[in-house]
Amino acid sequence: MNSPALPDSPTPHEPARPVLSDAAARAAITHDTHTTLFVEAGAGSGKTHHLVERLLTLLIDDGVDIDNIAAITFTKKAAAELSERLHDALSEIARTGQLASRVGGPARTFADEAVARMRADAAVEKLPGAALETLHSFCQRILTRFPLEARIPPTFTVADAYTTTFRPYIVDELVEHALQLDDEDNEAGPAMATGGRFGTTYRHSTPLDVALRTLLSGGVRPRTLRALEDWMEARWSELAHVPCASTSTSDEETSEAGLRDADIDAAIAELTALRAECTSPDTDKLGVAVGDFITLLHKLRDTPMEERTIESLGNAPSGRIGSAKAWECPIEGSRAEAKQIHARLEGRITLANATHVMLLRDELVRRVPQRARDRIISGQLEHHDTLFLVDDLLHRNPEVRAELHDTYTRILIDEFQDTDPVQMRIARAITDDPATGRPTPGSLFTVGDPKQAIYRFRDADIDTYITARTELGATQQTLDTNFRSAPSVLTWINDVFAAWIDGITADQAEAAQEAADSGMPVPLQQAIDFQPLQPAPTTSNAGCGAYVLYGKNPDEGAERTAIGTIAPQVPDAEGTTVETAHNLIVRTILALQRGDTHAGGTIEGLEALDGTPRALDDMVILVDAHAKARDLMTALGAAGIPYQSEGSTLAYAGAEIEALHAVLYALAHPTDAFGTVAALRSPLLGVSDGELAAWSHAHSDPEAQPGARPWAYAHLRADDAATPAAEEHPAVTRGLIRLAGLRDDIRGMDVGSAVAFVATALNLRAVACAMEAYSDDALRRIDFVLAQARAFADAGNTSLRQYLAWVDTVHAPDAGVPVQATESARTGCVTLMTIHAAKGREFPIVFLDGLSTLTTMGGKDTYGFYRPTNSLEIKIKGFATADYDNYNAYEKAALEAERARLYYVGATRAKQLLFVPLVPPLTKTGEVYSNCKGKRLWEYLIEHPETPAAAVVATAPDTRPLAEGERAPFDPGIITRHAETTARINQLIDDAATAPRRRGVTSIAHDPHTTLVDLPGINSLPPIPGADRPEHGTDYGTALHLAMEHVDHTQADTHAAAVAAVAATGVRLNAGQRAAVIRDVELLLAEPTVQAAFAATHYREMPVLGRLPDGTAVDGVIDLLYRDEAAGGWVIADYKTDAGISAETRREYFHQLYTYAQLITEALQQPVVRLELLVLRTDSVTVQTVTL
Repeated sequence: MNSPALPDSPTPHEPARPVLSDAAARAAITHDTHTTLFVEAGAGSGKTHHLVERLLTLLIDDGVDIDNIAAITFTKKAAAELSERLHDALSEIARTGQLASRVGGPARTFADEAVARMRADAAVEKLPGAALETLHSFCQRILTRFPLEARIPPTFTVADAYTTTFRPYIVDELVEHALQLDDEDNEAGPAMATGGRFGTTYRHSTPLDVALRTLLSGGVRPRTLRALEDWMEARWSELAHVPCASTSTSDEETSEAGLRDADIDAAIAELTALRAECTSPDTDKLGVAVGDFITLLHKLRDTPMEERTIESLGNAPSGRIGSAKAWECPIEGSRAEAKQIHARLEGRITLANATHVMLLRDELVRRVPQRARDRIISGQLEHHDTLFLVDDLLHRNPEVRAELHDTYTRILIDEFQDTDPVQMRIARAITDDPATGRPTPGSLFTVGDPKQAIYRFRDADIDTYITARTELGATQQTLDTNFRSAPSVLTWINDVFAAWIDGITADQAEAAQEAADSGMPVPLQQAIDFQPLQPAPTTSNAGCGAYVLYGKNPDEGAERTAIGTIAPQVPDAEGTTVETAHNLIVRTILALQRGDTHAGGTIEGLEALDGTPRALDDMVILVDAHAKARDLMTALGAAGIPYQSEGSTLAYAGAEIEALHAVLYALAHPTDAFGTVAALRSPLLGVSDGELAAWSHAHSDPEAQPGARPWAYAHLRADDAATPAAEEHPAVTRGLIRLAGLRDDIRGMDVGSAVAFVATALNLRAVACAMEAYSDDALRRIDFVLAQARAFADAGNTSLRQYLAWVDTVHAPDAGVPVQATESARTGCVTLMTIHAAKGREFPIVFLDGLSTLTTMGGKDTYGFYRPTNSLEIKIKGFATADYDNYNAYEKAALEAERARLYYVGATRAKQLLFVPLVPPLTKTGEVYSNCKGKRLWEYLIEHPETPAAAVVATAPDTRPLAEGERAPFDPGIITRHAETTARINQLIDDAATAPRRRGVTSIAHDPHTTLVDLPGINSLPPIPGADRPEHGTDYGTALHLAMEHVDHTQADTHAAAVAAVAATGVRLNAGQRAAVIRDVELLLAEPTVQAAFAATHYREMPVLGRLPDGTAVDGVIDLLYRDEAAGGWVIADYKTDAGISAETRREYFHQLYTYAQLITEALQQPVVRLELLVLRTDSVTVQTVTL
């Protein structure tokens, strides 16, 4: 092994470069491979570079076989980047025996250059099959190796991004059972429950049945229960660790929960006695309130238990109501007693609610994993199953654990801050030494940054990271030199986020101490230590900086408060604070584009910049959630700023896409009135709210129209528009008939075709262009969504409802569906993306949006694992499990800390300029709302008024229409020119339709309608012997042709040349395919015909394009074209790998080559003298020739 000196230290002949503050850590990461390392790598610190360097040390210096290494990344993109970088480095070492520095220093050398080249060459050969991949892919690799041990079929499949698994819901079965009515002919047994809603009698009355009826009576919808079941299904393995609190609860105890008749009777008695103390109970406000409460309880007494909800209990008598003179006892005591009685009854209901939801939870905890196992036994795995199955396998099977421990002696994990307990258990199971209970020294290397932990919604847990830091017994190293951002940007980030993150930690610790002092301790996530970033010594700061953007009124100076900080709101700004923040972004973009940063312009505070115009390509707007993107798109479009949005979630957030899916939902659910109304009021059908209201009012009288369903449309036909009722409401009628027609049109279509048909029929592209001033991105979104729909259909999905359910998972803020959206390549426009999508990337200019909005939590249905007790806590529609409040407090604290980290990730993407618009909303008293996302930044700015800031005119840029005198006069000739142009276009279309089509030469040769040419001597050729060639497929053929295109035929060692050529193709092959391609390349290189061709003037994999005598345009690729000077012409050779070739197939192949010969002869005006088939057999090449 080399000395651990930095590989980029200067040579004696070059000037000394500044030594990095973390130089020792970088050397240890590269060279200290016999120590378990836990690396904290800050943003922009070059961790991928050092991952590659450490891998090179393992592979070249230590001689570790690449098959014994697993490098785990968070995303497939990161895995591909790591693999590509390692491939390039190994290839260079294999050629030269050393590696040129990527950072401007001397080349990295190795102790034995020959050994280095040999080891690099071997690693390159095995790299395509190496375990450089995501954890899910790594787990799938393990399951493929040990299927029977994992209790799954060897032929298992894993669902891809477009696969949807629709299964009967357990909750639907439970609800159906709970709501099953008693049959009058059936003799009622002891389990019968009476007195249900409207006097219904239910057949079943188990605690779970009662619980479900109570949940439904309390407003919980079946789809809410299904969403809960889906969430649990995706985490079925973790449910095994969840304690079931209700398993020890007897039916008698359960029946005692809730607001019992005895509780109500006791409360009525107490309230009646209390009201007797009032001398004027019918006039005194408190006496009246108590009387109303008694009346409500009498009504509640007559309702079934499951309908006695907190809402039905009403509100307690509150406030300082009532007159003391009207009460014979102290009125304060009377008020307090009424509240206490109400609180006691409410407590009974709350206790019952917890019992009800826990009964459902525990039933699902028991049944969901069993259903998942039943599915898995059949071999149908979902994306998340791979992790859970490997976790279970390693827990159960010490033999498999030991075998993997011996196989993967080195495991490297990237983005370790985003790990979760399951992933941690897998890594520990493979690397831990059974004797010590800790990873074998050097077996585990983790790199991450706790300040960039932002995937809590995918169950990533910062506690797991922090705990691992101590429990692994690893040596800790820190990379804090940032090579990305300018010093002024880093200073802003360090100052602001150190105060932000440390402030959260301090406040939460203080709150936790107060709770502990009160006897109610609340566990909190472990805090992280903020590690500031250091700028690289050579980083330039010219024209760079970070600025808070705040608003000012037009033609006025910046609004500042008395203490010298920024003003939160602008008096003359219209709209919400979010709209104002977007105006600040838009105006700043326009100013930067013009270079208008001088004093007195639309922006004040950017005078330090040099006034150089900035390109739109350099600007990126980062949003914290896709829901914020639509308003930004509108603002950018209105200002005429071209933009593009990246990421699948942003594509589905477009207004035109949501309109399309609203119509598709109505077509898939024709009886859903809400869906139909949403479709009608979408821009694609264009029915106004007034017209919808009038239609609804006209059909709202059930006596006049018994059984009417005003929004049903499936039965309508075109002639229904002529009825009097329809003529009275033409817009709604047309819309309903349009829906009916579309539903008939798409019947029998696959999903992709149906989505495309509806988009075309409703002129989606035209509507999108009308909706947005800048429509390029809308058209791009439409193309992306239609392509996704086609891919969804190609994956075998047939139902429109399936497609819409899948879209919901993609569009969700915490989407876990790995839909790949390629990065945009358009130029001349601003890019818009989420912070999550920007992770791992960098941009010259960043706008960080979202801090002017409010955050909410607790109002919606929430559920999750409470890590301190490992329990599953749930709240749905006011029904919460017993420990939900503690979970909610824990989760709020964790999400607040993660929100700070999310904005930190966004800020650290900036290289030169960072802009943060901040327009926080204020309360009536002038305070910033406590749940404003930018409140802590706001507080920091108040305490640090010297923080760089810029004042921007807060109103939207002027987009006034042209005045009458500015408009060009209307030219009547435009109508005639338009008609002429349309006629020409139609003629061109007709000509194109009748013109010969462009075809591939291969397709022509194998077309049964093609008349094959009788070439001289072809019938006298001997039969081509068959061969055992099991390796085949598109990847195999592609690799062979690419390898033959690039192989170095001058190299003496043909095996080495073949190995290098196959590795350079970049095609992922399995071990058998790779060996077969290498063998075939060696056979071809040894064939005299190929040797003679390569020695002459020749062209490999040459594309050809031309036109046949009948006018058909054709194209194709010639494998090998070479000059035979002795014969006075060209020779066309073609490689074939078929296991067997019949005489007819051979004729087709030679016809294909003859077609190429015609094209070459015409193009070069030189003859083709010979056609050759080079047919690869098991250990030889059969050459067959036709001379022209």
